[in-house]
Amino acid sequence: MEAELSAEKSAGAEAREALEAATKQHLAGATFKRISSHEDVADNLNDDPTTPYIYFEIPGDLSARGRQIERFLYAALPNGGGPRIPINFGRQVACQLLGCEDKVDWRQCQDSKEGEKKLALTLREIFKPFQVKGK
Repeated sequence: MEAELSAEKSAGAEAREALEAATKQHLAGATFKRISSHEDVADNLNDDPTTPYIYFEIPGDLSARGRQIERFLYAALPNGGGPRIPINFGRQVACQLLGCEDKVDWRQCQDSKEGEKKLALTLREIFKPFQVKGK
């Protein structure tokens, strides 16, 4: 499973704190390794493409060379050693970062049927100017 969350608006320090807090709470015992590039992920999977792992990129410092990116990787140890990565760990980190831990369970994000209907009508109105005109 792969998911992506862009956290550009959040300061890198806040994102690192959220990752640390979520790790302590939901992935206790895991140690994230700092890597220099995305290409380094494969080098850390013990030559086993089935190794479970999770990878984060966090906005780093702004330097003369531009915004730096901090990369963190946790790969499970061979033979199932180390903590198991929860399937919703990325969501747990995102909710920690956004301060909405009550939304970790996706069912807490559902709107009522009436709310969904209202949102759908609003979106239709917003995109009406972009619809192709009928013949």
